[in-house]
Amino acid sequence: MGTARLSLGKSLMEHAGIELSESRLRELANLLHAPDPVGRRLFVRVPVEGFVIMQPLAGGEAARKVGVYDLSRGGIALVDDEPMPGGMKFNLRFPREVGPPAEILCTARHSRRMGDAYIIGAEFGVSWLAALVGAVAPQPPMYAPRLSQ
Repeated sequence: MGTARLSLGKSLMEHAGIELSESRLRELANLLHAPDPVGRRLFVRVPVEGFVIMQPLAGGEAARKVGVYDLSRGGIALVDDEPMPGGMKFNLRFPREVGPPAEILCTARHSRRMGDAYIIGAEFGVSWLAALVGAVAPQPPMYAPRLSQ
């Protein structure tokens, strides 16, 4: 993966990437089930030029837009202006065509500087595909027992 595919740093938020929506995630899911062609990784990584909303779970930080560098079945690489400490937990919000966004729990594993920004490697707390399916699947009706009189 070359660094030339994404302009990093202050221009990141101005980058013409796409918002990773429910439909785009479904397209990416098909690519992610292929074996790693190099055979070095547990999951194949797919380069992505897009963005998501990231909500830190500690410290009262506001949600913010971050770039997406690549995606795999087991995790995601984000692009942000600041490094993130390993072990920090956060949710990623993926917009859906209907209803609230799908949220996926992530844990930061490492950060590395690249140009004016940082690439943050994070592991999904659950399979993002399972979380997406859970968010978009119709919910069964609530059972309300009838009380006999």
